[in-house]
Amino acid sequence: MDFLREWVKNIVCYLCFAQIVEQLLPQGNYRKYVRFFCGLLLIVIVISPFLDAAGMSETLTSQWRTIMLREEWNSLEREREGLEQLRSETITRACREEIQRQVAAVAEGNGMENVQVQVTFSEGEGSLQMDSVRITGQYPDETKREMIQKNILGELSDIYQVKENQIVIG
Repeated sequence: MDFLREWVKNIVCYLCFAQIVEQLLPQGNYRKYVRFFCGLLLIVIVISPFLDAAGMSETLTSQWRTIMLREEWNSLEREREGLEQLRSETITRACREEIQRQVAAVAEGNGMENVQVQVTFSEGEGSLQMDSVRITGQYPDETKREMIQKNILGELSDIYQVKENQIVIG
């Protein structure tokens, strides 16, 4: 008889708690979801003694735990894939910026001033490929312009394996 009294007490306490929660919620779309969840919870509270008597309580708990763990695992997998994508994009962007900085350093190292670099890339098989390089800047001495351009072309084609016809120096 004690279990019956405890069962009724649980149902009454739950109903009071559910009513308080419903009253505290603002009017809106969420109220119907809270009612639905509360209804499901009431069903579980009502049938729990019957499940205990049939020995199904542990089975139900185990299955529930399995479902929840599987859902958490799937959620973690989705988050990991999203982070992997973000990491890949961040690394690619950093590589592009670093290559542009290095190209500018090559031009400046050969005597060019006020260097502006524009590099276009294509991605292939997990690596960046330089499609074209455009360098603009000023020359300290116009007589050395041709020599500076030749040195820059040579270095860039040697370092980055870019064909000289893909490099435009202005």
